[in-house]
Amino acid sequence: MLPKRKNSLRFKNWNYNLPGPYFVTVCIVNRRGGLVHTLFEQEPVRNSVIEVIKTVGADLSARIHCMVIAIDHFHILVTLPDGKIISLSKLIAIIKVRITQYFSRAGKPAPTPPKIWQRSYYEHIIRDEKDFLQKARYIENHPVKEIGNDYAEWH
Repeated sequence: MLPKRKNSLRFKNWNYNLPGPYFVTVCIVNRRGGLVHTLFEQEPVRNSVIEVIKTVGADLSARIHCMVIAIDHFHILVTLPDGKIISLSKLIAIIKVRITQYFSRAGKPAPTPPKIWQRSYYEHIIRDEKDFLQKARYIENHPVKEIGNDYAEWH
């Protein structure tokens, strides 16, 4: 018997193809104590993950405002573009695939785990400027919040 599917975290009445800002958290699988729980611990890995996220954003015309790479997850504040149809889920899927490809190449500083990502991601639709600034401050202060989360980048 298959396990029951987890309820969706998505807002039912929202079109995630709409342009606008979103706060997103993506976690690795088994993030507290599992096989890959410190996947992003090394600085060269974090720098490469940042480059992947920036490249995907640029390729899809999405604006990455800021991000923080923690040892077992990352947060980004991103705005989907006007006039180009790209859904939030597509953007996150491409980021996940490209980061997985990074780990699949030989000679990278971290081993390739059998599965890197949790099935879904957390998103928050930014409602106004105050909400945007609150999420940006969260990202800015995140390195202080948790041990090992020591890198934030602004664009």
